[in-house]
Amino acid sequence: MAVAGKGVVATAVKPIFSRDLGEAKRRVRELYRAWYREVPNTVHIYQLDITVKQGRNKVREMFMKNAHVTDPRVIDLLVIKGKMELQETINVWKQRTHIMRYFHETETPTGCVLLPCITNKELYSRKKICSERVYTTVYIRA
Repeated sequence: MAVAGKGVVATAVKPIFSRDLGEAKRRVRELYRAWYREVPNTVHIYQLDITVKQGRNKVREMFMKNAHVTDPRVIDLLVIKGKMELQETINVWKQRTHIMRYFHETETPTGCVLLPCITNKELYSRKKICSERVYTTVYIRA
């Protein structure tokens, strides 16, 4: 037993599933492949307004968000959560809006541009405050 201020006692932590980082990475790749294969079915079943390519890009983005994690226990927890999300998606336990929320995190609507306002009086009803500057939304026809 360590005395306060004298030393640190290292305890072995029991792994959740993976014995080492290589095995944890293998589990991540398996989950990624499962999500990648499920995207076309999800787009069809939920009648999403996105293409399969956009769905797969979003899956890649979500996985890359946690690419910096190197602790096998944390990776295992993320894989467990990812499998739960996948199972809920496959079994249609989610609604369309639950899935579309992933796309509203990083993307702006197509054809929407933010421009600085010159006069606030004219554009009062359509202004947005962004980082203490007033912007107006201008929609461009494609």
